[in-house]
Amino acid sequence: DLTDPTKPTSVRLIDFQLARLGPPGLDVAIFLYTCSEKKVIEKLEDYLRLYYNSLAAHLVKLGSDPDKVYPYSIFLKQWKKYAKLGVTLATGLIYLQLTDESEAVDLGDVAEAGASVADALNFEISKSDLYYDRVRHIILHSVEKELI
Repeated sequence: DLTDPTKPTSVRLIDFQLARLGPPGLDVAIFLYTCSEKKVIEKLEDYLRLYYNSLAAHLVKLGSDPDKVYPYSIFLKQWKKYAKLGVTLATGLIYLQLTDESEAVDLGDVAEAGASVADALNFEISKSDLYYDRVRHIILHSVEKELI
């Protein structure tokens, strides 16, 4: 119901983590792999199609033909190319996302002590079971889809 302001009628994604000119497949690969749980990864093709359909609808509103300007086959090719980067980044970013504030290391203290950033990031998190579960599903998916 469009008249009820308490109920969402659509979802929009604004991704500023890698604000730059680049292919949509890169943003989608990084976002989906770093922010998704098993149930999303299992339906990844559906989410890719949903994203592309929304993008194509916007291209039509701008007066372009998506089949000529940016066909689905090109989107999928770019997504597959950048999915490797998404999987790679996910292993570190998910770890940081699941790190409790009390577990985080102050990088300023690390720099002052003369230690390396790699040493600073070598700590165990309380949500390690969740981390390993999420990463396992991403790795299994990427092997199944021949991304890695």
